[in-house]
Amino acid sequence: NLLFSFALTEPEVGSDAKAVGTSYKQVNDHFILNGHKKWISFADIADCFLVFASSEGKVSAFIVERSMTGVSTNKMSKLLASNSSHIAEIHLQDVKVPAENLLGPIGGGWSYVVNTALDHGRYSIAWAGVAIAQEALEAMVAYSRRRKQGNKYICEYEAIQTILAEASVNIKAARSLCQEAGKKRQDRHTDAVIETTIAKYFASKMAMKVATDAVQVFGGNGFSREYPVERLFREAKVLEIIEGTSQVLQPIIAQHALHTCSQKGGLLRI
Repeated sequence: NLLFSFALTEPEVGSDAKAVGTSYKQVNDHFILNGHKKWISFADIADCFLVFASSEGKVSAFIVERSMTGVSTNKMSKLLASNSSHIAEIHLQDVKVPAENLLGPIGGGWSYVVNTALDHGRYSIAWAGVAIAQEALEAMVAYSRRRKQGNKYICEYEAIQTILAEASVNIKAARSLCQEAGKKRQDRHTDAVIETTIAKYFASKMAMKVATDAVQVFGGNGFSREYPVERLFREAKVLEIIEGTSQVLQPIIAQHALHTCSQKGGLLRI
């Protein structure tokens, strides 16, 4: 089995595949690729890379093998979180790629980004947000039941109960969005991509909020690596960045709302 890595992001380009600076040039029966990819998950250990490159505005997808001449990787260390993701940079210098390694037609790379790899990634990140938030909630509940302040367990205080209640509701809401997105994806519904985007947006922000509240509930102990919530806090933050930042997703969701509302005749009038 081969391990593949999704290589889209560059030092100056995030989720916009149309803006990639990595270039390709067709020469007879092969392509020559040059460029620099950064923040690529599993690039440090992957056998192959799905590389997106551009030529005269046409973004194409290529399967690049680690063993090809001109391919090198540099593991990124000292990261805040995601240390198990083997994040690395990829350098491509005059890499000769066979024509058969072109994935789809020339200029068809964008569809692979939106409808396949990036969509799958956002779906997994959405569920990761639910998982992190659920673990943070369980940690808060367990800690608040044994931690005393003023001769009372802190779970008896209204302020703590408010945090637990909000976390419970938001986790349930995020899980429902993920399940709805999953059903749409399974049915190959036309709204599958936008539903996944919405789920990723909400779940990642929700996870950050719940993890932040967990650190607060733990107080000083939340600042210690002897307790689990500081790690959840760090891991949650990553979810708001990878596979499209929250700020990148906002206009996508807004445009969908503007489009669907206009089709339905505008806003409801009461």
